[in-house]
Amino acid sequence: MECSISGKRAEQPVVSPKSGAVFEKTLVEQYIAEHHKDPITDDPLELTELIEIRPSSYQPPRNGTLNSIPSLLSALQNEWDSVALELFQLRKQLDQTRKELSTALYHHDAAMRVAAKAISERDEARKALSDLSTSISQATTTTDVANEDAQMRDSEPSTTTKIPQEFADLIQQEGTRLFELHKSVKKPKVNVSLSNELSHISTQSLEKKPFKSVVSTAVTESDIFVMSSTGLVQRYDSSSDSYEKVNHPKVAHALALVDSNGQIVYGAKNGHIVAGDRKIQAPMGDVQILLAHPSLHNLVVAIDPKGSFHVIDTERGVDVFALELEKPVLSAAFHIDGVLVAVGCKDGDIVLVDLSQGDVKPLAQGSGDVNEVKFSNNGYHLFAVYSGDNSNSSSSQLGVWDLRHQSIQTYDVSFPVKKVLVDKSAQLCIIIGSGRLLVAQYSKKAKSWTFKTDLDAPNAVDGLLVESQDEQLQLVVVTSNSSLEKMVIS
Repeated sequence: MECSISGKRAEQPVVSPKSGAVFEKTLVEQYIAEHHKDPITDDPLELTELIEIRPSSYQPPRNGTLNSIPSLLSALQNEWDSVALELFQLRKQLDQTRKELSTALYHHDAAMRVAAKAISERDEARKALSDLSTSISQATTTTDVANEDAQMRDSEPSTTTKIPQEFADLIQQEGTRLFELHKSVKKPKVNVSLSNELSHISTQSLEKKPFKSVVSTAVTESDIFVMSSTGLVQRYDSSSDSYEKVNHPKVAHALALVDSNGQIVYGAKNGHIVAGDRKIQAPMGDVQILLAHPSLHNLVVAIDPKGSFHVIDTERGVDVFALELEKPVLSAAFHIDGVLVAVGCKDGDIVLVDLSQGDVKPLAQGSGDVNEVKFSNNGYHLFAVYSGDNSNSSSSQLGVWDLRHQSIQTYDVSFPVKKVLVDKSAQLCIIIGSGRLLVAQYSKKAKSWTFKTDLDAPNAVDGLLVESQDEQLQLVVVTSNSSLEKMVIS
């Protein structure tokens, strides 16, 4: 009798009442002790249930089968045949598996091609719909902006290419008031040396760093707002010299932000603008630039990279005025009177948009893309940063426009410039670039700017100028990883 586990002749055969199979006693006892069930049927089985088989003491002689060379050769031939048959079956299964894998890969590749084509068609349809919406909105003239108060929060605002008279009058009145206000305000005195070199610059690193990377920044008179890639915003308060969290609704894919009298306005993809709990859909592309009006806190200017220019009333959710610029836009800034908006474009073009009339007035073309524009606080000068002849250029050119005479003075800068800051006295200009910070000072006698100090400023992306009580000028620089560097210029 052969053991059902080992296949060998059982020396102490026992039988299981569950399966009726014969086992070697020592083997089956080990199995039952570990698993407590029949090895064949997996039925519950205990050691006490095993039945011992007592074979007859007489064993008839067995005929030997492998006691001659012919029998051995026959047995080996049979084994060879079985191995050859098994190898044939395995090869057949391998070939079938290869065919199935090839078919599956073909279907997967076809599915990827179909998906890619569907995504491409979807993007083309979205672009066509956006272009159609823009063309339709430009052909529509809004006759009564006040009727938009009752529209739904998420509805698409109406657009007009003609300045409403009520809006134009309001812009002109505010412009006159702001310009007179700036003329009447006494220029601050900043205790800065007029020698060939600025007398002292001390630096201090602020410890807290809320984000690993910064997507966008917004600078007011006393604060810096920084936004992370996830849409979170923190505000640096110069009075407390620290960051604090800004509570706001979640804005998906936010690209730009601006502070409008304490309310953060966000620009996102596909013309989405969020102001508090109000969501506005403007007929434009991704909102790359947002500007807040200096005094009319419900008005913001939104611009997309292709040159779609929109003035948005965030309280009403109305697109008050829109126009299409001829070239892609890289930068923009409000004039101190809130009437003019300077827009820097590719290929050296700068245009001045007059919000009181809807006119676009070009300045003389410069050399290179206009990556930054900034008005001085006296309202007479416009600072423009021109890149080199190509996007990979390691140098820039600073152009200072005198808007009264439509003239320009240019200064070469040995590094790519990201931001330009001008103090309230319009005597100092801070140029922030690729790991560098350049301080320039204006000479009334020479009527030109002189570069005084060149400092290292790794990863700097923006800055804030604050005048202290002792008439010293403080500069706070924010980096791409949201860390802060505070400098005192004296």
